[in-house]
Amino acid sequence: MSEKTDEIEPVTLSLTYFVLLFFVMAWVSLFPSVLFGYWFFITFPFSFNPIYLLSLIPLFFALYGIALLSSLIFTKLGIWIIHKRITYPEVGTYRVSMDEPQTRAFMIKINIRSFGRWLYYFFHLKFLRAFWMRQQGVKIGKNVKLAKYIEDEEFQEFGDNTYMAKSVGFSGHMMDNEYLVVTETIVGKNCIFEHLSGGVGATIGDNSVFRELTGAMKGYVCRGNAIYQGIPCKKIGEYSDLSPAEIEEVKQKIREKDKTNYIKRKNAPIKISGAKLFTMKLLIVIGGCLFALLFLYLYSILFQAFYSPTNHLLNIAFLTLVPFIFIITLGFFSVGTTLFTKIFLAYYDHKAEIPEGYYELDDPRAKIFKIKYLLRLFGLRLFRAMPFKVGDTFVMRFWGNVTFGNYIVIENAIVDPQYLELGDNVVMAAGARIHTHDIIKGKLYIKKVKIGKNSILGGCCHIKPGVELPARSIVAAAAWFRKNRKCKRPALWMGKPAFELPLIALTGSTGIKKKVVDDKYDKAQAQREIKKKKIKI
Repeated sequence: MSEKTDEIEPVTLSLTYFVLLFFVMAWVSLFPSVLFGYWFFITFPFSFNPIYLLSLIPLFFALYGIALLSSLIFTKLGIWIIHKRITYPEVGTYRVSMDEPQTRAFMIKINIRSFGRWLYYFFHLKFLRAFWMRQQGVKIGKNVKLAKYIEDEEFQEFGDNTYMAKSVGFSGHMMDNEYLVVTETIVGKNCIFEHLSGGVGATIGDNSVFRELTGAMKGYVCRGNAIYQGIPCKKIGEYSDLSPAEIEEVKQKIREKDKTNYIKRKNAPIKISGAKLFTMKLLIVIGGCLFALLFLYLYSILFQAFYSPTNHLLNIAFLTLVPFIFIITLGFFSVGTTLFTKIFLAYYDHKAEIPEGYYELDDPRAKIFKIKYLLRLFGLRLFRAMPFKVGDTFVMRFWGNVTFGNYIVIENAIVDPQYLELGDNVVMAAGARIHTHDIIKGKLYIKKVKIGKNSILGGCCHIKPGVELPARSIVAAAAWFRKNRKCKRPALWMGKPAFELPLIALTGSTGIKKKVVDDKYDKAQAQREIKKKKIKI
């Protein structure tokens, strides 16, 4: 994004086209499973025999496996057609315009992959996720522990025995409101990445250790056999400084943090009834199931009315609707959970208004705030578990207490879904965090966060309550804003705490210039910085 840009036209997409493409991919992925299920129940009529009921378990996995295989085949076929008809992917910088072949191909491939990705990721099985990513062009070595925020796209490579914390992020592209930058990200063997670290467009050598809050920028070359810290990353030590026991200690620390529920821990001082909250969550799920079953019941009545025991072609003709019925049923489930969440939120809204400010932890309003906050998060989690999580902004608008503009992308970010104001064209990278509340000195503090239009939030950045960013702000990956920070003018923000750089620093940065991090390594200076910052090696 350049300094001179005042108004940015968002990339024009045909919503109808992408919705139709999504439904086509869903249909071709699911219909083979529908045919196999139809054959099974025709050949083996339903019975309440215990053995028959047990056979339904392997049947489910067989149907799921067929759907996985079908989605993979047709996803690869669709991408092959794009490469033939539009363009093959190439490293470079491209305008965000559907008139640009590379951008158009990139956007369509995201949509083609979306349903297959949802199928492969649904049960959170690591081997399925790794298999899917390999098939999409990501090169993954043996015994690699993958992070949550890794894009399934070309030009990424991860060497054997690489170990990542869950919150690590890697990508083969960067994108703002003006440019799409496709770049290579290469990670060597035996690398370790602690929490909130990662890189885009960097080359990281073997035996590299990235400490917490460390990022390799576009074009950076880390030669390896070293320890790196900071954003942009700097070499602070040698890999040989770590004994095998210390390396295992780092991995153990990663495992412990991966298991930590930070949302639960942050809000733990506010005591509420766990049984009451669980009951409301259960009712939300039941409400969603009732909506879904109602739609399925209507379809079953229609199918039974036209079902013919002898005319299988007619039956199969009606079964062609089943993939669409499946997607619509998931939609009804999401509608039901959203409505029931809204009912509970409206009930607590009626009990008490909660303006911004400080509250004692035993204040009834603090307890109501926590209940509403956790209900919103639970409802969002259910919605994002469905294959159309891109619509999460509509859900948050429906629940209220947020102000959103148009063309906002949040889906893989972690935000407090209340006391939040986002302008038009705000884009958040995976793992970006916005906190509109915190517990400070034994009190609950609530303050609205405001992000101006055409702003971009990098991966794993942290924005605390009360922060205000003007239009056209760019927040670098893992930048950290303290509470109530009021930023006056558009700028590039990076570091912890975030410091300001002029947007002109980005002018011409769309190219890829190599920078060897290790060349500036001064061991004595690094040791002084380690001692000053109390960085443990």
